Amino acid sequence: PSPFWKQAKGTALCSIRLKTVMAAGPAVLFENARLRVLDVRVAPGCVERMEHHHHCCVRWEVLDASLQSPSPTFHPQGTASIVDNTTGAAERRDLVFEVLLASPRHTNEGVVRLMAAAAPYGTDPGQVLKLENDHVRMWD
Repeated sequence: PSPFWKQAKGTALCSIRLKTVMAAGPAVLFENARLRVLDVRVAPGCVERMEHHHHCCVRWEVLDASLQSPSPTFHPQGTASIVDNTTGAAERRDLVFEVLLASPRHTNEGVVRLMAAAAPYGTDPGQVLKLENDHVRMWD
């Protein structure tokens, strides 16, 4: 599991008593020098806290295919994200994309130039741009 992941166990957080949660941590679905993708699951009645000390990340909740995809959330380096599933009746699943590079390799303008020069077709890989900043472009 990622060293930046921590799930609260039996402690008070935001005045909510937490139940014991899975200790195994998230599954690593993919990892290379630039990106780590984690499958994070939060049981009903639990709260999950993920520290982002060394890397920024994007969290994207996974829903049933019949539901509209929610917008992902970006969490800068040095922050934490909290998922509260205390009122949920089912397990919550998030994909977490940890950006392992300290800074972007290209500026936004540089990316636009590279993509326009390299692709004879549109460079939009999805239908809806959900999140874009200096580190990521997330499409649905």
